[in-house]
Amino acid sequence: MSCDFIFFDAGFTLIHPSPGVGHWYAAIAKDFGVEADAARLDAAFLGAWKDNRRESATGGKVAYGSTLDEAKAFWTPVVRATFALAGYNPPSKSAFYDQLFDVFGHAKCWAFYEDALEAIALIQSKGVGVGVVSNWDGRLRSVAEEMGLMARLNAFLISADAGAEKPDPTIFSLAREKAGLSPAAKIGYIGDEPDADGYGPLKAGWSQCLV
Repeated sequence: MSCDFIFFDAGFTLIHPSPGVGHWYAAIAKDFGVEADAARLDAAFLGAWKDNRRESATGGKVAYGSTLDEAKAFWTPVVRATFALAGYNPPSKSAFYDQLFDVFGHAKCWAFYEDALEAIALIQSKGVGVGVVSNWDGRLRSVAEEMGLMARLNAFLISADAGAEKPDPTIFSLAREKAGLSPAAKIGYIGDEPDADGYGPLKAGWSQCLV
């Protein structure tokens, strides 16, 4: 099926933490007097994140919030839980959580997958527009700008701005409008999560591809 426009998910589709979440948690914790193994923190992170996200995204709420303060309120318990699951007591000072939240809003914590930019360029060379629709807080904008991703996109939408998150059809409808596409446009979506990136686009009438 040919498409008029293709949207991508961001995290674990186009970009990923580099060298890893645990690396940054451990490095910054060391500055606050806590020694922790990066690999153990990395292994604990996914469970901590999923648990808090499940609790936060209830009743139609946007898990990561609509403001940076709300996003920080989401991520601080994730950090604490990650350390606890890995068998450590996290630093107690609020400055630790502020610094960790800030650092993940910059390109130095992220890297493109090897073929991500090539895929975008190939799609656009066929006259097809490319955008990003992601469940993310406002920091993704600064990350995308610093990585040079934003300049390559024809549309960009995050759940923090949409007030809804995948798989809610609302965010897909807003993305279509943001890209200037008609309801009849043929739209594709590429992502990594079966529910948000698979079921969500299909429910919105888009085609989808999971990676």
